Amino acid sequence: MYKVVLAVSEYATRQALKYFLESNSYSVLEASNGAIAIEFFKEAQPDAVILDLKLSDAGGLDVLREMRELRADTPVILLASHDERDIAIGALGNGAYDYFPKPPEIERLIFALTRSIEDNMSLNKAKHTADFMLKWHLGSGKGMENTIRDIETAADCNVPVEIQGENGTGKSLIARLIHYCSKRARSPFIHIDTDAAFKGNKDIPAKVGKLFKQAAGGTIYFRGLQAMSAAAMTNLISAITKTDDNDQSQSVRIITSFPTNIMKRENEREQPADFLYIEWFVIKVPPLYERIEDIPFLASKFIAETADELNVPVRDIKKDAITLLLQHSWPGNVRELKKAVRRAMVISEGSLLRPEHFYFLKPGKTPPPTMSLKTAVAKAVRDTERKAILKALDLTSGHKTMAASMLGISRKTLWEKLKEHNIAE
Repeated sequence: MYKVVLAVSEYATRQALKYFLESNSYSVLEASNGAIAIEFFKEAQPDAVILDLKLSDAGGLDVLREMRELRADTPVILLASHDERDIAIGALGNGAYDYFPKPPEIERLIFALTRSIEDNMSLNKAKHTADFMLKWHLGSGKGMENTIRDIETAADCNVPVEIQGENGTGKSLIARLIHYCSKRARSPFIHIDTDAAFKGNKDIPAKVGKLFKQAAGGTIYFRGLQAMSAAAMTNLISAITKTDDNDQSQSVRIITSFPTNIMKRENEREQPADFLYIEWFVIKVPPLYERIEDIPFLASKFIAETADELNVPVRDIKKDAITLLLQHSWPGNVRELKKAVRRAMVISEGSLLRPEHFYFLKPGKTPPPTMSLKTAVAKAVRDTERKAILKALDLTSGHKTMAASMLGISRKTLWEKLKEHNIAE
Protein backbone atom coordinates (compact mmCIF):
# COMPACT_ATOMS: atom_id res chain seq x y z
CA MET A 1 0.00 0.00 0.00
CA TYR A 2 1.48 3.35 -1.04
CA LYS A 3 1.68 6.24 1.43
CA VAL A 4 0.58 9.68 0.29
CA VAL A 5 0.73 13.00 2.15
CA LEU A 6 -2.45 14.92 1.34
CA ALA A 7 -1.73 18.58 2.13
CA VAL A 8 -5.00 20.49 1.71
CA SER A 9 -6.27 23.07 4.21
CA GLU A 10 -9.94 22.98 3.15
CA TYR A 11 -11.55 20.20 5.21
CA ALA A 12 -14.31 19.13 2.76
CA THR A 13 -11.92 18.91 -0.18
CA ARG A 14 -9.36 17.00 1.87
CA GLN A 15 -11.95 14.48 3.07
CA ALA A 16 -13.30 13.90 -0.45
CA LEU A 17 -9.82 13.30 -1.84
CA LYS A 18 -8.95 11.06 1.11
CA TYR A 19 -12.02 8.93 0.40
CA PHE A 20 -11.09 8.39 -3.25
CA LEU A 21 -7.44 7.73 -2.47
CA GLU A 22 -8.28 5.15 0.19
CA SER A 23 -10.79 3.58 -2.20
CA ASN A 24 -7.85 3.06 -4.55
CA SER A 25 -5.73 1.38 -1.83
CA TYR A 26 -3.63 4.39 -0.80
CA SER A 27 -2.63 5.06 2.80
CA VAL A 28 -3.36 8.74 3.38
CA LEU A 29 -1.58 11.08 5.81
CA GLU A 30 -3.80 14.15 6.20
CA ALA A 31 -2.05 17.49 6.54
CA SER A 32 -4.20 20.57 7.15
CA ASN A 33 -1.26 22.96 6.74
CA GLY A 34 2.29 23.19 5.44
CA ALA A 35 4.03 22.54 8.76
CA ILE A 36 2.23 19.23 9.27
CA ALA A 37 2.91 18.27 5.63
CA ILE A 38 6.66 18.86 6.10
CA GLU A 39 6.67 16.86 9.35
CA PHE A 40 4.92 13.91 7.68
CA PHE A 41 7.30 14.20 4.76
CA LYS A 42 10.33 13.96 7.07
CA GLU A 43 9.09 11.21 9.37
CA ALA A 44 6.85 8.96 7.24
CA GLN A 45 8.85 9.09 3.99
CA PRO A 46 5.74 8.96 1.76
CA ASP A 47 5.70 7.62 -1.77
CA ALA A 48 4.11 10.83 -3.10
CA VAL A 49 2.57 14.15 -2.06
CA ILE A 50 -0.59 15.93 -3.17
CA LEU A 51 -0.04 19.59 -2.33
CA ASP A 52 -2.50 22.47 -2.51
CA LEU A 53 -0.79 25.70 -3.57
CA LYS A 54 -2.98 27.63 -1.12
CA LEU A 55 -2.37 26.40 2.45
CA SER A 56 -3.49 28.10 5.65
CA ASP A 57 0.01 28.74 7.04
CA ALA A 58 2.35 28.75 4.03
CA GLY A 59 2.58 29.09 0.28
CA GLY A 60 2.53 25.80 -1.57
CA LEU A 61 5.68 26.72 -3.50
CA ASP A 62 7.62 27.22 -0.25
CA VAL A 63 6.50 23.80 0.96
CA LEU A 64 7.45 22.29 -2.41
CA ARG A 65 10.93 23.81 -2.26
CA GLU A 66 11.52 22.46 1.26
CA MET A 67 10.34 18.99 0.25
CA ARG A 68 12.65 19.01 -2.78
CA GLU A 69 15.59 19.90 -0.52
CA LEU A 70 14.74 17.04 1.83
CA ARG A 71 14.14 14.37 -0.81
CA ALA A 72 14.14 15.38 -4.45
CA ASP A 73 12.90 12.10 -5.92
CA THR A 74 9.49 12.01 -4.20
CA PRO A 75 6.82 13.06 -6.73
CA VAL A 76 4.71 16.08 -5.74
CA ILE A 77 1.42 16.77 -7.51
CA LEU A 78 0.02 20.29 -7.13
CA LEU A 79 -3.60 21.43 -6.85
CA ALA A 80 -4.17 24.94 -8.19
CA SER A 81 -7.07 27.33 -8.57
CA HIS A 82 -7.70 29.03 -11.91
CA ASP A 83 -5.79 32.13 -10.76
CA GLU A 84 -2.79 29.99 -9.77
CA ARG A 85 -2.49 28.16 -13.11
CA ASP A 86 0.59 30.08 -14.30
CA ILE A 87 2.29 29.56 -10.94
CA ALA A 88 1.59 25.81 -11.12
CA ILE A 89 2.96 25.59 -14.66
CA GLY A 90 6.11 27.37 -13.54
CA ALA A 91 6.46 24.91 -10.66
CA LEU A 92 6.68 22.03 -13.13
CA GLY A 93 10.14 23.29 -13.97
CA ASN A 94 11.08 23.43 -10.28
CA GLY A 95 10.43 19.86 -9.27
CA ALA A 96 6.65 19.37 -9.30
CA TYR A 97 5.58 16.20 -11.10
CA ASP A 98 2.24 17.52 -12.37
CA TYR A 99 -0.57 19.90 -11.46
CA PHE A 100 -4.36 19.72 -11.56
CA PRO A 101 -6.94 22.52 -11.52
CA LYS A 102 -9.34 22.49 -8.58
CA PRO A 103 -11.53 20.54 -8.25
CA PRO A 104 -9.34 17.83 -9.81
CA GLU A 105 -10.62 15.09 -12.11
CA ILE A 106 -10.32 12.14 -9.74
CA GLU A 107 -9.50 9.41 -12.26
CA ARG A 108 -6.78 11.55 -13.87
CA LEU A 109 -5.36 12.43 -10.46
CA ILE A 110 -5.29 8.77 -9.40
CA PHE A 111 -3.63 7.82 -12.68
CA ALA A 112 -0.99 10.54 -12.40
CA LEU A 113 -0.33 9.60 -8.78
CA THR A 114 0.06 5.93 -9.65
CA ARG A 115 2.27 6.75 -12.60
CA SER A 116 4.48 9.05 -10.53
CA ILE A 117 5.12 6.31 -7.96
CA GLU A 118 5.46 3.39 -10.34
CA ASP A 119 7.53 4.97 -13.12
CA ASN A 120 10.36 2.56 -12.46
CA MET A 121 8.16 -0.47 -11.89
CA SER A 122 6.85 -2.94 -14.41
CA LEU A 123 5.74 -1.60 -17.79
CA ASN A 124 2.78 -3.98 -17.82
CA LYS A 125 1.32 -2.47 -14.66
CA ALA A 126 1.65 1.04 -16.06
CA LYS A 127 -0.04 -0.08 -19.26
CA HIS A 128 -2.86 -1.65 -17.27
CA THR A 129 -3.44 1.66 -15.53
CA ALA A 130 -3.41 3.54 -18.84
CA ASP A 131 -5.81 1.00 -20.35
CA PHE A 132 -8.19 1.49 -17.42
CA MET A 133 -8.10 5.27 -17.83
CA LEU A 134 -8.68 5.07 -21.59
CA LYS A 135 -11.66 2.76 -21.20
CA TRP A 136 -13.09 4.92 -18.41
CA HIS A 137 -12.99 7.99 -20.62
CA LEU A 138 -13.81 6.45 -23.99
CA GLY A 139 -15.77 3.23 -23.38
CA SER A 140 -14.69 -0.36 -23.79
CA GLY A 141 -16.98 -1.59 -26.58
CA LYS A 142 -15.76 -3.28 -29.73
CA GLY A 143 -16.14 -0.07 -31.71
CA MET A 144 -13.44 1.68 -29.66
CA GLU A 145 -10.92 -1.18 -29.54
CA ASN A 146 -8.88 -0.02 -32.54
CA THR A 147 -8.90 3.59 -31.36
CA ILE A 148 -7.73 2.67 -27.85
CA ARG A 149 -5.02 0.42 -29.30
CA ASP A 150 -3.84 3.28 -31.53
CA ILE A 151 -3.82 5.72 -28.58
CA GLU A 152 -1.63 3.31 -26.59
CA THR A 153 0.68 2.88 -29.59
CA ALA A 154 0.97 6.63 -30.12
CA ALA A 155 1.61 7.23 -26.41
CA ASP A 156 4.57 4.83 -26.48
CA CYS A 157 6.11 6.34 -29.63
CA ASN A 158 7.57 9.76 -30.31
CA VAL A 159 5.54 10.47 -33.47
CA PRO A 160 3.32 13.36 -34.56
CA VAL A 161 -0.35 12.38 -34.31
CA GLU A 162 -3.41 13.37 -36.31
CA ILE A 163 -6.82 12.57 -34.82
CA GLN A 164 -9.70 12.25 -37.26
CA GLY A 165 -13.33 12.11 -36.22
CA GLU A 166 -16.68 13.84 -36.48
CA ASN A 167 -17.47 16.87 -34.32
CA GLY A 168 -18.29 15.82 -30.78
CA THR A 169 -16.39 12.51 -30.78
CA GLY A 170 -13.81 13.68 -28.23
CA LYS A 171 -10.74 14.51 -30.32
CA SER A 172 -9.43 17.08 -27.81
CA LEU A 173 -9.89 14.59 -24.97
CA ILE A 174 -7.96 11.94 -26.92
CA ALA A 175 -5.11 14.39 -27.49
CA ARG A 176 -4.86 14.87 -23.71
CA LEU A 177 -5.07 11.12 -23.09
CA ILE A 178 -2.17 10.47 -25.49
CA HIS A 179 -0.11 13.00 -23.52
CA TYR A 180 -1.03 11.66 -20.07
CA CYS A 181 -0.44 8.04 -21.10
CA SER A 182 3.04 8.85 -22.42
CA LYS A 183 6.40 9.50 -20.82
CA ARG A 184 5.74 13.18 -21.49
CA ALA A 185 2.98 13.28 -18.86
CA ARG A 186 5.03 15.28 -16.36
CA SER A 187 5.81 17.95 -19.00
CA PRO A 188 3.34 20.61 -20.23
CA PHE A 189 0.35 19.95 -22.48
CA ILE A 190 -0.53 23.07 -24.48
CA HIS A 191 -3.84 23.30 -26.35
CA ILE A 192 -3.77 25.86 -29.18
CA ASP A 193 -6.81 27.06 -31.14
CA THR A 194 -4.80 27.39 -34.33
CA ASP A 195 -6.96 29.74 -36.38
CA ALA A 196 -7.22 32.26 -33.53
CA ALA A 197 -3.57 31.97 -32.45
CA PHE A 198 -2.11 32.41 -35.95
CA LYS A 199 -4.74 34.60 -37.56
CA GLY A 200 -3.37 36.81 -40.29
CA ASN A 201 -0.33 34.64 -41.05
CA LYS A 202 1.98 37.00 -39.12
CA ASP A 203 5.04 36.11 -37.02
CA ILE A 204 4.19 32.40 -37.18
CA PRO A 205 7.84 31.18 -36.87
CA ALA A 206 8.42 33.38 -33.79
CA LYS A 207 5.16 32.23 -32.17
CA VAL A 208 5.92 28.57 -32.86
CA GLY A 209 9.42 28.93 -31.42
CA LYS A 210 7.95 30.41 -28.23
CA LEU A 211 5.41 27.59 -27.98
CA PHE A 212 8.14 24.95 -28.32
CA LYS A 213 10.05 26.50 -25.43
CA GLN A 214 6.91 26.63 -23.25
CA ALA A 215 6.08 22.99 -24.03
CA ALA A 216 9.66 21.67 -23.69
CA GLY A 217 9.51 17.89 -23.40
CA GLY A 218 5.73 17.90 -23.60
CA THR A 219 2.94 18.12 -26.16
CA ILE A 220 1.35 20.85 -28.29
CA TYR A 221 -2.14 20.15 -29.59
CA PHE A 222 -3.00 22.28 -32.64
CA ARG A 223 -6.77 22.35 -33.00
CA GLY A 224 -8.65 23.88 -35.93
CA LEU A 225 -6.05 23.66 -38.71
CA GLN A 226 -8.82 23.19 -41.26
CA ALA A 227 -10.03 26.75 -40.63
CA MET A 228 -6.69 28.31 -41.61
CA SER A 229 -5.85 29.60 -45.05
CA ALA A 230 -3.58 27.40 -47.18
CA ALA A 231 -0.76 29.96 -46.96
CA ALA A 232 -0.98 30.24 -43.16
CA MET A 233 -1.14 26.47 -42.78
CA THR A 234 1.93 25.94 -44.98
CA ASN A 235 3.81 28.60 -43.01
CA LEU A 236 2.80 26.97 -39.72
CA ILE A 237 3.85 23.46 -40.75
CA SER A 238 7.17 24.78 -42.09
CA ALA A 239 7.82 26.53 -38.78
CA ILE A 240 6.94 23.39 -36.79
CA THR A 241 9.24 21.23 -38.90
CA LYS A 242 12.19 23.63 -38.71
CA THR A 243 11.82 24.18 -34.96
CA ASP A 244 11.69 20.45 -34.28
CA ASP A 245 14.72 19.77 -36.50
CA ASN A 246 16.88 22.55 -35.07
CA ASP A 247 16.27 22.16 -31.35
CA GLN A 248 16.23 18.52 -30.32
CA SER A 249 16.78 19.46 -26.67
CA GLN A 250 13.35 21.09 -26.72
CA SER A 251 11.73 18.06 -28.40
CA VAL A 252 7.95 18.43 -28.46
CA ARG A 253 5.29 16.06 -29.71
CA ILE A 254 2.78 17.61 -32.13
CA ILE A 255 -0.86 16.49 -32.16
CA THR A 256 -3.52 17.88 -34.46
CA SER A 257 -7.09 16.96 -35.31
CA PHE A 258 -9.46 17.14 -38.24
CA PRO A 259 -13.25 16.82 -38.14
CA THR A 260 -13.97 14.16 -40.77
CA ASN A 261 -17.45 15.51 -41.43
CA ILE A 262 -15.93 18.59 -43.14
CA MET A 263 -13.91 16.44 -45.56
CA LYS A 264 -15.13 15.52 -48.99
CA ARG A 265 -15.60 11.89 -49.85
CA GLU A 266 -12.64 9.63 -50.52
CA ASN A 267 -10.49 10.53 -53.57
CA GLU A 268 -12.17 13.95 -54.05
CA ARG A 269 -9.30 15.72 -52.31
CA GLU A 270 -6.04 14.95 -50.57
CA GLN A 271 -6.38 13.59 -47.08
CA PRO A 272 -5.33 16.02 -44.32
CA ALA A 273 -2.17 14.09 -43.38
CA ASP A 274 -0.92 14.25 -46.98
CA PHE A 275 -1.86 17.90 -47.29
CA LEU A 276 0.27 18.91 -44.31
CA TYR A 277 3.45 17.24 -45.65
CA ILE A 278 4.16 15.50 -42.35
CA GLU A 279 4.25 11.76 -41.67
CA TRP A 280 1.43 11.66 -39.13
CA PHE A 281 0.31 8.67 -37.09
CA VAL A 282 -3.43 8.81 -37.86
CA ILE A 283 -6.01 7.86 -35.22
CA LYS A 284 -9.60 7.55 -36.40
CA VAL A 285 -12.37 8.01 -33.84
CA PRO A 286 -15.68 6.30 -34.69
CA PRO A 287 -18.90 8.30 -34.29
CA LEU A 288 -21.22 7.32 -31.45
CA TYR A 289 -23.82 5.83 -33.79
CA GLU A 290 -21.23 3.26 -34.88
CA ARG A 291 -20.52 2.12 -31.31
CA ILE A 292 -23.88 2.25 -29.57
CA GLU A 293 -22.80 -0.56 -27.23
CA ASP A 294 -20.93 2.15 -25.26
CA ILE A 295 -24.04 4.29 -24.68
CA PRO A 296 -25.19 2.53 -21.44
CA PHE A 297 -21.72 2.87 -19.90
CA LEU A 298 -21.22 6.48 -21.03
CA ALA A 299 -24.65 7.54 -19.76
CA SER A 300 -23.94 6.00 -16.33
CA LYS A 301 -20.48 7.57 -16.29
CA PHE A 302 -21.86 11.05 -17.02
CA ILE A 303 -24.40 10.61 -14.21
CA ALA A 304 -21.67 9.63 -11.74
CA GLU A 305 -19.41 12.49 -12.82
CA THR A 306 -21.96 15.30 -12.66
CA ALA A 307 -24.53 14.42 -9.95
CA ASP A 308 -22.71 16.38 -7.24
CA GLU A 309 -21.75 19.17 -9.63
CA LEU A 310 -25.39 19.73 -10.61
CA ASN A 311 -26.58 19.15 -7.02
CA VAL A 312 -29.23 16.64 -8.08
CA PRO A 313 -30.22 13.28 -6.49
CA VAL A 314 -29.95 11.28 -9.75
CA ARG A 315 -27.75 8.20 -9.37
CA ASP A 316 -28.92 5.79 -12.10
CA ILE A 317 -30.92 5.39 -15.32
CA LYS A 318 -33.76 2.97 -16.12
CA LYS A 319 -33.41 0.32 -18.82
CA ASP A 320 -36.25 1.74 -20.91
CA ALA A 321 -34.48 5.13 -20.87
CA ILE A 322 -31.31 3.39 -22.08
CA THR A 323 -33.36 1.78 -24.87
CA LEU A 324 -34.54 5.26 -25.88
CA LEU A 325 -30.94 6.50 -25.99
CA LEU A 326 -29.93 3.52 -28.12
CA GLN A 327 -32.61 4.40 -30.66
CA HIS A 328 -31.53 8.02 -31.05
CA SER A 329 -29.32 8.84 -34.07
CA TRP A 330 -26.84 11.05 -32.11
CA PRO A 331 -25.74 13.48 -34.83
CA GLY A 332 -23.82 15.36 -32.13
CA ASN A 333 -21.97 12.24 -30.98
CA VAL A 334 -20.66 11.84 -27.40
CA ARG A 335 -20.89 15.58 -26.76
CA GLU A 336 -24.61 15.48 -27.53
CA LEU A 337 -25.11 12.43 -25.30
CA LYS A 338 -23.39 14.16 -22.38
CA LYS A 339 -25.51 17.29 -22.82
CA ALA A 340 -28.66 15.18 -23.05
CA VAL A 341 -27.87 13.28 -19.85
CA ARG A 342 -27.06 16.50 -17.98
CA ARG A 343 -30.28 18.16 -19.15
CA ALA A 344 -32.33 15.12 -18.15
CA MET A 345 -30.68 15.14 -14.71
CA VAL A 346 -31.75 18.75 -14.19
CA ILE A 347 -35.32 17.93 -15.26
CA SER A 348 -35.58 14.84 -13.03
CA GLU A 349 -36.64 15.20 -9.41
CA GLY A 350 -35.90 11.62 -8.36
CA SER A 351 -32.91 9.29 -8.22
CA LEU A 352 -33.62 7.62 -11.61
CA LEU A 353 -33.61 8.98 -15.15
CA ARG A 354 -36.69 7.82 -17.07
CA PRO A 355 -37.68 8.04 -20.75
CA GLU A 356 -39.89 11.09 -20.12
CA HIS A 357 -36.83 13.04 -18.95
CA PHE A 358 -35.44 12.82 -22.50
CA TYR A 359 -38.55 14.28 -24.19
CA PHE A 360 -36.37 16.90 -25.92
CA LEU A 361 -34.50 14.37 -28.06
CA LYS A 362 -35.58 14.60 -31.67
CA PRO A 363 -35.36 11.72 -34.16
CA GLY A 364 -32.76 11.88 -36.92
CA LYS A 365 -33.46 12.16 -40.62
CA THR A 366 -34.32 8.47 -40.74
CA PRO A 367 -36.46 6.84 -38.05
CA PRO A 368 -34.28 4.97 -35.57
CA PRO A 369 -34.78 1.21 -35.53
CA THR A 370 -36.74 -0.30 -32.67
CA MET A 371 -34.66 -3.00 -31.06
CA SER A 372 -33.80 -4.37 -27.65
CA LEU A 373 -30.52 -3.52 -25.93
CA LYS A 374 -29.28 -7.08 -26.53
CA THR A 375 -30.12 -6.92 -30.24
CA ALA A 376 -28.58 -3.47 -30.64
CA VAL A 377 -25.31 -4.53 -29.03
CA ALA A 378 -25.16 -7.75 -31.07
CA LYS A 379 -25.71 -5.81 -34.31
CA ALA A 380 -23.00 -3.28 -33.42
CA VAL A 381 -20.51 -6.05 -32.63
CA ARG A 382 -21.33 -7.92 -35.87
CA ASP A 383 -20.94 -4.78 -38.00
CA THR A 384 -17.62 -3.90 -36.35
CA GLU A 385 -16.31 -7.43 -36.83
CA ARG A 386 -17.19 -7.41 -40.54
CA LYS A 387 -15.44 -4.07 -41.05
CA ALA A 388 -12.32 -5.34 -39.26
CA ILE A 389 -12.14 -8.42 -41.49
CA LEU A 390 -12.55 -6.38 -44.66
CA LYS A 391 -9.89 -3.93 -43.51
CA ALA A 392 -7.42 -6.74 -42.72
CA LEU A 393 -8.01 -8.35 -46.13
CA ASP A 394 -7.50 -4.99 -47.80
CA LEU A 395 -4.23 -4.31 -45.94
CA THR A 396 -2.88 -7.78 -46.79
CA SER A 397 -4.11 -7.72 -50.42
CA GLY A 398 -6.41 -10.66 -49.71
CA HIS A 399 -3.76 -12.90 -48.10
CA LYS A 400 -5.85 -15.01 -45.69
CA THR A 401 -3.06 -16.23 -43.41
CA MET A 402 -1.63 -12.73 -42.94
CA ALA A 403 -5.11 -11.28 -42.41
CA ALA A 404 -5.89 -13.92 -39.77
CA SER A 405 -2.61 -13.13 -37.98
CA MET A 406 -3.38 -9.42 -38.05
CA LEU A 407 -6.83 -10.07 -36.54
CA GLY A 408 -5.40 -12.36 -33.88
CA ILE A 409 -7.43 -15.40 -34.96
CA SER A 410 -6.66 -18.73 -36.64
CA ARG A 411 -6.97 -19.23 -40.40
CA LYS A 412 -9.83 -21.67 -39.76
CA THR A 413 -11.71 -19.09 -37.71
CA LEU A 414 -11.19 -16.54 -40.49
CA TRP A 415 -12.73 -18.94 -43.05
CA GLU A 416 -15.73 -19.40 -40.76
CA LYS A 417 -16.10 -15.64 -40.34
CA LEU A 418 -15.91 -15.09 -44.11
CA LYS A 419 -18.86 -17.46 -44.55
CA GLU A 420 -20.75 -15.97 -41.61
CA HIS A 421 -20.45 -12.43 -43.00
CA ASN A 422 -20.98 -13.52 -46.61
CA ILE A 423 -17.61 -12.14 -47.69
CA ALA A 424 -16.40 -13.52 -51.00
CA GLU A 425 -13.45 -15.88 -50.64
